[in-house]
Amino acid sequence: MTKGKLTGYKALGAFHSFWDGLLADHRAEGRPYSGACPLPCRSDINPMKIPSLLPNIFIGEYISEKLLKIRLSGTALDEVAGFSMTGGNYFDICPSVERPFFVAICKAVVQQPCGMRMTRSITLKNGRVHQYRSVSLPLADSEGVPRYILGMANVALDITYRGYEKSQQMSSEIDDFSYLDIGAGTPPLPARLQV
Repeated sequence: MTKGKLTGYKALGAFHSFWDGLLADHRAEGRPYSGACPLPCRSDINPMKIPSLLPNIFIGEYISEKLLKIRLSGTALDEVAGFSMTGGNYFDICPSVERPFFVAICKAVVQQPCGMRMTRSITLKNGRVHQYRSVSLPLADSEGVPRYILGMANVALDITYRGYEKSQQMSSEIDDFSYLDIGAGTPPLPARLQV
């Protein structure tokens, strides 16, 4: 188990249940959708329903293979990053060697559409190993077009993106990755990534 405070798997399950509830409401209302399956809309999100999860929530808008605009980044995620990520480009935050992998999986989430689950280990030169676990699911815009990625991440509080710099990082490895079928199937799995 990773040292440091982590949001447990129970919270990731609560997040997934929240998204499922949004989808059930969307279907019950018979709202239109574009694409392979109905999705909840970004405008459906009521933060009052998930106050304990908000610090670990993020919303990204997939605009192109060069831009995943961070529309919302929770305070716990910003604390780990060491800066406010809201308004930034997620792909610019990714280490360059990992960027193609993250572009491919984010693109798949909105194009399929599907969800994804990932566990990633970061080993620092001081020997410390930290785990980053996340679940991400698509959201539609007001026209029903899949465009957004709603996610929840749990991270050890004692690591920062600044700690991922080459001088500090020894390795980064995707320990576990899977797409989640939300009704439109899943794309082929990407190649595992180890740097």
